[in-house]
Amino acid sequence: MAIISGGAGGAGGTVEYDYVERNTALTVTATTEGTAQAFIDGNAVTYDGTTKVKIEFWCGFTANINDTGVITLLDGATAIGWLSQIGNNSATIQDNLAFYGCRFLTPTAASHTYHIAAWKTSGTFIVTGGAGGAGTQVPAWYRITKA
Repeated sequence: MAIISGGAGGAGGTVEYDYVERNTALTVTATTEGTAQAFIDGNAVTYDGTTKVKIEFWCGFTANINDTGVITLLDGATAIGWLSQIGNNSATIQDNLAFYGCRFLTPTAASHTYHIAAWKTSGTFIVTGGAGGAGTQVPAWYRITKA
């Protein structure tokens, strides 16, 4: 996909540059940001260097037992910030936490591939997406739109 400088979404429309779903869970084993595990891998998109974008991520369920889980946004292999830190400093379980996070930025004039990744400090951290349908969680997703 390519961003065309000055492109418009039409009357009330949204210009979407990338959208990816995930319908399975990830039980996180990584314990540092440098080894964060990919949860959703975006597609390569070429940007014009002047267009501001909004990168969004949503999942309907995270579970965290006894410590901290982190959702990180990456540009290729480079971490560019945490979308969330889900903390638990007690012996209780934090389950069924839906999550939404976003970041506005202007990518450089080049091809970029963004990723949503997860890691934890210890304990158990699970990020999920489902197949959808009756009695089933819908997929987790990430998307990039013109801001």
